[in-house]
Amino acid sequence: MSAPWNADELSRSFKARAVKADRYLLELREKIRRNDSYKVISDQTLAEFYVYDPLWERTFLATRELLLAELAEMKEADPNPPQAYDRGMFRDAYDNTLADLIKRLSV
Repeated sequence: MSAPWNADELSRSFKARAVKADRYLLELREKIRRNDSYKVISDQTLAEFYVYDPLWERTFLATRELLLAELAEMKEADPNPPQAYDRGMFRDAYDNTLADLIKRLSV
């Protein structure tokens, strides 16, 4: 049996993940100046930010079904952040992050 639905806890979790990604993106800017290989990590972290940032303190967190419907809409969206170094890498990371979240919430 799964744990009871807790919208406030989910919101805090999503906010924490978005804030963590945002902070790491700032750190990565410096690292990229010294080593281009950090661009891949930056695109992956940016994708995490784009998934988690719009999810906290939102009314669709009220139920699992509403959140899953919102995530399904996000799958159809086409985010194109100007900060992404490789659009394909960003999109793959975005899709994988969403898929992982949907899988965790669907059990």
